Amino acid sequence: MITAAQMRAARALAGIDQKTLAERAGVSLPTIQRMEASDGVV
Repeated sequence: MITAAQMRAARALAGIDQKTLAERAGVSLPTIQRMEASDGVV
């Protein structure tokens, strides 16, 4: 498992936005937004 901060950092290093991550992961954009906004483990 990773933290929300690690998820944001990994996405930034990959150079992709939340929409692209959602599409590649097969989830909705709001799901990614909720995951990245959380304070705990995602």
